[in-house]
Amino acid sequence: MENRIREVRKKRGVSQEKLANSLGITRQAISQYEIGNREPKLETWQKLANFFDVPISYLQGIDVDETIDQVDFKKLSPLGLSFYENESFDKNESSEATEIQLHEDMLNSILYGEKSSALESMDKYIEFLSKLKAKIITFNNDEFLDNYLNDVVAEYWWDDSSNSDLATVNHKLIREVLKRVENGNKELRNYIVKKFIYDSSDMLESYFEYKKNHKEDITEVKDYLNKLEKERKEKDPEMYNLLNSLKNIKIVVKKKENKK
Repeated sequence: MENRIREVRKKRGVSQEKLANSLGITRQAISQYEIGNREPKLETWQKLANFFDVPISYLQGIDVDETIDQVDFKKLSPLGLSFYENESFDKNESSEATEIQLHEDMLNSILYGEKSSALESMDKYIEFLSKLKAKIITFNNDEFLDNYLNDVVAEYWWDDSSNSDLATVNHKLIREVLKRVENGNKELRNYIVKKFIYDSSDMLESYFEYKKNHKEDITEVKDYLNKLEKERKEKDPEMYNLLNSLKNIKIVVKKKENKK
């Protein structure tokens, strides 16, 4: 993807030397940026954008309409932010909360705003993510997913003394999952983690779906889930009915009028 620095500079009738002097860099640097041999730092992109009074993304050659067609923005957030969810660039605000807000603002402006506002919101989001570049480079995806799976296991390691048989099966099935992951089944690990992050799905319900999708024997895990559901219903009927009704609620969001 070619940037638009040269194109915009020519249209404005600005020489490389004048642009370089205004930005406090060398003319050679401007030349290298324009032909793509060097990539400007984030602060340089900002100076260029301020000088020409255009969004950074426009100078970078990003076409908002093309980007919208190619990227599912709704999936950028949960897994994208997971590796730094406990980090903070601002002591008073977690980077996770910042990412979520910037992501939401960008999505709304893209769907319902003018093109200029969409580009500006993308700039803010891209700028924030750029600050995470060093973390992304050193991030170990497998290590993160293994640790996340362990967190899921800890949450669903069910141990209810009122029904030791169910607890025994629960532990057996969880150990089965862990053994398969230890033996290299990353697909299963990723499936369970993804279902947990996106849908807050129960670990063994996800395992049931995985086995069913792969045409594996589901007898034991299905029998466990049926008995567990029966146990929950008998133990607290009101809570069971409440949770069951919540599953069937469909939230209808009225779309704003598209101004584009």
